Amino acid sequence: MKITKNKIVSDDNFVKKSVKNNKFLYKKLIKSKYQLNKKAVDKIRKGNIIIFHNGRVGSTVLASLLNQHSKIQWDGELFVKRGIYNQHFRDMPIEFLKQKIYQFKTEYYGFELKSMPKQHLGKDELDMTFDDFMTILNDFKFNYYINIKRKNYLKQHISLERVIQKKIRHTDKKISKDKIIIDVNNIRVGLNYDTMLNNFRLLDEHYLAIESKIADKNSLLLTYEEDILPNPLIAYEKICNLLDIKSENPKIELKRTNPYPIEETVENYSEVCEALRGSKYEWMLED
Repeated sequence: MKITKNKIVSDDNFVKKSVKNNKFLYKKLIKSKYQLNKKAVDKIRKGNIIIFHNGRVGSTVLASLLNQHSKIQWDGELFVKRGIYNQHFRDMPIEFLKQKIYQFKTEYYGFELKSMPKQHLGKDELDMTFDDFMTILNDFKFNYYINIKRKNYLKQHISLERVIQKKIRHTDKKISKDKIIIDVNNIRVGLNYDTMLNNFRLLDEHYLAIESKIADKNSLLLTYEEDILPNPLIAYEKICNLLDIKSENPKIELKRTNPYPIEETVENYSEVCEALRGSKYEWMLED
């Protein structure tokens, strides 16, 4: 994620280079430094933002737009970042979050979290329940909650499988039409493997749970099909309205990773059709 100079309070490069092999000293220096940063940040900080999603919903292109705004520092999928932070804060994820919040002198700070069990939460580096994490966000004064849902679970899964099978993740280039195979009896949702129908039902339950947990918050519910697919600026504008800030006309830097019809993308298309036929999810075969 690009960081503009006018946003950052201080850069950690000097610390990384000088004490990169000394975990204890690194943490001590960072904590001292960020206590000073907090005073500067608290004077202008109006809010902290969290976006929940479960992957392949357009969050990366939206994050790019948000991070171009002069009043927002967007930190992406914070808890999967590699490098110095995972080395020195792997056993202290909440301490890491506190340091990051006060690294940037912006009116708004935000990051995103994959919210299915065992995606980010429940893993070694962030071993806690969703409810426990919500309590921590409240303690850290996160006051804006956004959830992004992709209605067509089938297309979402196809996008995930293209990452796994074809290594197509995010791009600004033309996408090939290489086909994938979907194992309808063993698809992945989060880190849960089950039949296509069972995992689609699991997604229904998951989205209902997330929406209920943020219903009493200052929240925004976005869908990929309505707010990102037609134009990611729709979601961007809605978030600007939520924060009561003006749009700054950001540039869309990424392209769709799967712009092709389902039957041109899935090798065993007929098998997928059979798995969904007669279910409430049959409509997802439509383009």
